[in-house]
Amino acid sequence: MGGYGLNYKSLEFDSLINEDVALIEDSVSWRKRKAQVYVYIKSSVIKEIDQYGSSDQSRELGGVLLGDYEDIGNERFIVRVEAAIKALHSEGGRANVKFTHDTWDYINQVKERYYKELKIVGWFHTHPGFGIFLSDYDAFIQSNFFNLSWHVAYVVDPIKKTHAFFGLLNGSITRIDFEQVSEGRNAGEQKKILLNDGGKTENGLARNIISFFLGGLLLLTLVGAAYFYTQNLEFEAKVRQLEREVNELEEDKQKLQNEKGSIKSDKEKLIFELDETRVERNRYKEVIDLLKTKDPVLKEDISHYKERQKEEIIDYQSHDNMLEQPY
Repeated sequence: MGGYGLNYKSLEFDSLINEDVALIEDSVSWRKRKAQVYVYIKSSVIKEIDQYGSSDQSRELGGVLLGDYEDIGNERFIVRVEAAIKALHSEGGRANVKFTHDTWDYINQVKERYYKELKIVGWFHTHPGFGIFLSDYDAFIQSNFFNLSWHVAYVVDPIKKTHAFFGLLNGSITRIDFEQVSEGRNAGEQKKILLNDGGKTENGLARNIISFFLGGLLLLTLVGAAYFYTQNLEFEAKVRQLEREVNELEEDKQKLQNEKGSIKSDKEKLIFELDETRVERNRYKEVIDLLKTKDPVLKEDISHYKERQKEEIIDYQSHDNMLEQPY
């Protein structure tokens, strides 16, 4: 890309356009549309725009498209793109490009000097790495600065090596048909591509079938992804619920172990007290036996004491049985 703009070489389009007008007039779908644009662009222009877009892939680059158009009636146009001018002095970001006053001054100067006989038929810009489409900002530029029925937008992704044209279709800006034209190619050699002719031509039908198949495949992929995403969310929810239940069971287990330890401690304390009581009881028995041998007068009192002692022994035995039961 040398000089002020992208290189320009003249190309005779007249015979090519005349033949295509007859072809397009026979298309039923074209007669039904409010507006339609079909583009022929020189292969050399595409190559030069690709080289320009690849020169800086860190931001969007842009420029204007130069050529001419043919009005074939009923708001239907054939546009030919023969040259392009880089939008120097533009303000480009990762996802936008802005044509400044200096940019338009530069474009007008180059056009006046080198491409006086050509019209500005549209604009181009790059989408480095994020595909082919018109963003809301791009649509704003198209609607406000390139808003004639035959104006087009050319989008290039220099990383993915894809490109497409956008223009007016049924009153809306949408992707439109285009064809590359080689230098010195005549109308008889030109292959017609009418992607938006309702499938009336062989290429249109094939592309519609491919588009339908790819659309269905994409839909199935999206549905499958949504299904597996939902299943994954449900699975994660169940896992979290099980984790909560396990934690609750661990807490209950710890509480039971603490209670068991407390009961075991109480049991040991009661056993110790019972042993102490038994020792004390044996001591009382020894004293009574001693008194009994030395003082017969105490026999009656001792008999009463023995009755009470039997009752206490029965109570202690009941208590022993209860403590001997396993926990």
